[in-house]
Amino acid sequence: MYPFVDEEGQLYFASDGHPGYGQLDIFKTLNNHLGIPENVVNLGQPINGKGDDFGYFQVKGQYEGFFSSNRAGGKGSDDLYSFAYNPALIFKGEFLDRISKKAIKDVQIKLIDLSINETVKILVTSASGALTTEVKEDRLYALEISHPSFDTHLESFSTWDLSTGQTDLSKIVELNPLFDLKELSGFSPVYFNTGSFNLPGNARKELDKLVRLVRDRYTEMEIGIQVYTRERDNWESNKNLSEKRAAAVEWYLVSQGFPRQSIRYYQGNGQNYEWPCDSENQCWRLGQSKDQRVQIDLLQLESEDSSLNH
Repeated sequence: MYPFVDEEGQLYFASDGHPGYGQLDIFKTLNNHLGIPENVVNLGQPINGKGDDFGYFQVKGQYEGFFSSNRAGGKGSDDLYSFAYNPALIFKGEFLDRISKKAIKDVQIKLIDLSINETVKILVTSASGALTTEVKEDRLYALEISHPSFDTHLESFSTWDLSTGQTDLSKIVELNPLFDLKELSGFSPVYFNTGSFNLPGNARKELDKLVRLVRDRYTEMEIGIQVYTRERDNWESNKNLSEKRAAAVEWYLVSQGFPRQSIRYYQGNGQNYEWPCDSENQCWRLGQSKDQRVQIDLLQLESEDSSLNH
């Protein structure tokens, strides 16, 4: 009842259908980052009392206004009252997948007041990836952000030298998704025809999967390409052939849209028996033997270089 919308699009209304102090109380909605109302907040005392409070109006650009009430002590049945207040600072956060830019729900945020070095609130984002919470003036805050599918993240913000209610404390936080090994489960080995460095059709299909993985999920992934070849008796011949195959893999990936700057290196190692794919230094092997394989090193999936084994 008695709706009023302020300049920021927040709706004020009177209702006896929410927990309150009397009969009709005045409430306001808190909007998410899309401007859609998500939470209803009672304006509290002294605006709301034991009687009917309604007809809220706020002067544009000011923290003063009027409302009606039939509370005790008035001049008649319903009286008009004025108010002026100093509102709390409101922090609004929006949490997005850094790759897809989609909102992330159920992100847990610890709000830490660094002025006293204590966690003052534990919050969870809504389905729209947003949260709204009240903060205090003259504080330094940290946000400890966690989600099972994303890297743990830290942010900070300050409310020093800010006028209460006059500063937009909005923050967009982008989180890095964790790499899922299951996404490599559909890859098969890449084979070259004997003595050839031309990529056959089945090999191109496998490399297309890598291109799609980077395009759709891990846009900042960097890779390295290593090729091992043992088809000839001459070591130098094997080395030259493996170098041409490595260049062929690099050329094809780039031709299909894989960012050239995301390929740190491509090299042919000939019949080198070095086998780096172990528990500490893993990789994706596109081949079945140690000396006859295409190896893609997956780099910078997290904050530090790492690699994965398939």
